[in-house]
Amino acid sequence: MPSNLVPRLNKLELIAGPKKEYPKVVRLVVSEGEEQDAYRQAAEMGLDTSPESKDILVIRLIAASPQRQASRDPAMAAIAREHVSALVAAVNGKTRSI
Repeated sequence: MPSNLVPRLNKLELIAGPKKEYPKVVRLVVSEGEEQDAYRQAAEMGLDTSPESKDILVIRLIAASPQRQASRDPAMAAIAREHVSALVAAVNGKTRSI
């Protein structure tokens, strides 16, 4: 019975298509300097940092313009800052960070 299972699994893998590649490192940054540091550190780790690479994913967080922030409710702005801080902490604590 196990010998019949292997060809079936191989056939299913062929039908499913290629496996999706996921980044080896995910990094959230807030400035251009941090973004450059992320790529430099990834290169030092031996990861491919070319634009077509799937080794590293750098997400740059961009703050709203001062005029737009000033027009928002201060309480909502504080909540948004807390959510961003929690997201950054979660990513740094639960994924491999460089």
